[in-house]
Amino acid sequence: MKLIAITRADGGLSLMRIIGDALAADEIEKWKTTAPGQYISHIEVDEENLPQDRAFRDAWMLTGDQVQIDMERAREIAKQCVRQRRRELFPDWDVEWMKAQESGDAARMAAVAAVRQTLRDATDDSRLTAAADPDALKAAALAVITELPDAMEQADAAEAADAVSATL
Repeated sequence: MKLIAITRADGGLSLMRIIGDALAADEIEKWKTTAPGQYISHIEVDEENLPQDRAFRDAWMLTGDQVQIDMERAREIAKQCVRQRRRELFPDWDVEWMKAQESGDAARMAAVAAVRQTLRDATDDSRLTAAADPDALKAAALAVITELPDAMEQADAAEAADAVSATL
């Protein structure tokens, strides 16, 4: 089974598997009609030359006859993952901010403001820019995401601490 790597005008890479008796040239022409203006070039690649981890699939590019990962594009993908998690966390922190504001708790407002800034700064984490290869970048992104402060977890911990204090 043939595997064709097509370099696109947007810098991305599309893979086409030629099945059965289909001719690669005919299938490539069909592809060109479904993606006008996107075709740059193509080569046949061996499946074993593809990266095993597909985490940064949208950052794959051809270098000669090798499929490699464009680290700049991979960093942007990692940052998008961090942004997605941040979007999930912000609403709970917004609620915490409103509660602190309504109660006039300046110390809590300052603490929540600091957490919200931490969320905003997450995509600038130096581990994301320092990662030298895809595995290190994947590990860095996972670390950044898991370290993002979750308001619900912190509220549960604060309630538990209050309960312990009340029993002492």
